[in-house]
Amino acid sequence: MTDTLTVIGVIGTEPRSVDTASGTAMTTFRLASAQRRYDRSTQRWVDGSTNWYTVNAFNGLAGNALASLARGDRVLVTGRLSVRSWESGGKTGTDVSVIAEGLGHDLAWGTTRCTRTVGRAKAAAPEAAAPEAATSSASGWSPEAPAAVAGATSASSGGDWGAARASASEPSEASLDSADAPF
Repeated sequence: MTDTLTVIGVIGTEPRSVDTASGTAMTTFRLASAQRRYDRSTQRWVDGSTNWYTVNAFNGLAGNALASLARGDRVLVTGRLSVRSWESGGKTGTDVSVIAEGLGHDLAWGTTRCTRTVGRAKAAAPEAAAPEAATSSASGWSPEAPAAVAGATSASSGGDWGAARASASEPSEASLDSADAPF
């Protein structure tokens, strides 16, 4: 039986890349999730106990997570729950992990910018062959913008949280209607 859950929390360790025995890319980090409750006697919000999860992301999600997330980021993780008992050196414990199917920043706490990576390689090939076509488009969206945004966000592993937006890389309102969507 596999249980799917969504956990909201704070990344407690720096995300790190791990190559599995089969050569599959994996990114792993620890996630702290504290339950908040309102204490009527003190009229304040207080933290309850903290649950710790090991989050594992694989393949393309692993690469995107490694490039986008950092320790201290508030995130949402959706995935399959895995609970395993362990024993080592006379000690026993339980490891609770989430095999991530989706991850993202918690937008209740800040803003972020998404640079779509799926399907970009195919679109980049014709632009490289015809540089004069890369200077403008009928929709007002510059084909160079994704590369400019990717270069700006890859400089810091935490993305652009709190950074000023680069207006040159943003599409006009009209071009958003014609943009291809993943759904």
